[in-house]
Amino acid sequence: MDWNEVHRRIEASILPERSEEEVGRILRKRAQKIAFRKDEKEAAAIECLVFSLASVRFAVGMAHVREVFRTDAITPLPCTPDFVLGIANVRGEIISVLDIRRLVGMPSDEEDHARLVVFDAGDLGFGLAADGILGAREILLEAIHPSDHDNCLQGIAGGIMVIDAVRLMNDAGIIVKEEVDF
Repeated sequence: MDWNEVHRRIEASILPERSEEEVGRILRKRAQKIAFRKDEKEAAAIECLVFSLASVRFAVGMAHVREVFRTDAITPLPCTPDFVLGIANVRGEIISVLDIRRLVGMPSDEEDHARLVVFDAGDLGFGLAADGILGAREILLEAIHPSDHDNCLQGIAGGIMVIDAVRLMNDAGIIVKEEVDF
């Protein structure tokens, strides 16, 4: 082995010393590239909670979900629209329970629901009935195809109906203010 050749190659591979300004410029450029990729990825997808209701799969942005709660009973309320299944006690808080299928105009069967997806909607506490929680999933925004239902669906992605939680929470139609005379 030619040790002089090995030493020559090692010396040739060593980078020259860089000034602090040049190192700082290189590091800032690398940081900008990394930050741009992260922002680009976050803008292109939303983290969703996927749940099932009968044979239909729904997704809602995790940013709007307060908790998933196992419920034993939903108490029906008289004189409410058909999309209101009733009320439930969630850790001492009484919340309205809605059927998302009825909100989007799909047929709905009367059945027991084991879970509630509880929304963080300020002073308006409500939850969506669910049969099961399928997990978290990242859904690309470009994969969401617009829906014909303009009330509370953002669209459909891969057979999953994506709920527009902001529109749902701001929909005055879900607030029931009906008085009953006896």
